[in-house]
Amino acid sequence: MDPIKRLYDNRNNLREKNLILNIKIWEYILKNIEEENISKKVKNSETLAFKLLIETSEFKKKDVEAVLTSVASQIFKINSIEFNIEHIEQINMAMVKKKINAILKSPKEIQAHFCKNPNKQTCDEILQREMINEKINLIGLSAYKANPSRYIFDGKLTSNNVGAKSIDVFVSNNDIKPEKYFDSPSDFIDKLVFFGYQKTIMVTGGHQNNQLNDIKKFINLADEYINKNTDNAYFFIQADGDYCVDNMPALENEINNKNKIFAGTTTDVIKWIKNVKKQF
Repeated sequence: MDPIKRLYDNRNNLREKNLILNIKIWEYILKNIEEENISKKVKNSETLAFKLLIETSEFKKKDVEAVLTSVASQIFKINSIEFNIEHIEQINMAMVKKKINAILKSPKEIQAHFCKNPNKQTCDEILQREMINEKINLIGLSAYKANPSRYIFDGKLTSNNVGAKSIDVFVSNNDIKPEKYFDSPSDFIDKLVFFGYQKTIMVTGGHQNNQLNDIKKFINLADEYINKNTDNAYFFIQADGDYCVDNMPALENEINNKNKIFAGTTTDVIKWIKNVKKQF
């Protein structure tokens, strides 16, 4: 299946699961939460944070608190006129329940707008990693989330993220786990490893240029690393979505060391990894 289709399907499946959970929490709030069961704290002009003062075995407290906080924010930002409020601290449980009742009476396609959205970057990265593994496990390689977190800066791997860019995915032989490698990189200087940076940008929007600059910075730091080290580390940018494809020539032009750094879609990255492994 096309990687973009899979990424969209994955997001939609997560939204469906989130909606099912949200509906249960909305119903739980209506039946069980009263004003005396919560405390409230104004975080900023648009955020009223809730804390549950009762125990719940059906849901995690933080999930219920997050839904209460979200509904209060929606009331203030969207329905302040209808609820006749000027400040977010004026919101009470009666208002929250009235809003929830309205949501529950809405069609499913409307309810979806009020449920928790999947963290697109996180869920996309997980699926991007899975798609790599589906093709490279057969040649003795595995892709892992880079854990513990590592960054590249000033030609080095570091746990300090100041001025650095994250390594999102670690690829190497099946028996080399990231924690083992990061604990002592010098022990694996003769081993083939890949450090990847992952992005999914479907369409043009407000923050896309910043994300493109993030990719370019990773490329620049990868070039610097290669210039200062003689190990067998390779770097790739796994960039999916129309915006990434449209800007791929600009990313490729940013790369100085084209032998050890590659930018492409999931399909392109898999082919490149296989080719590097074959020639190693």
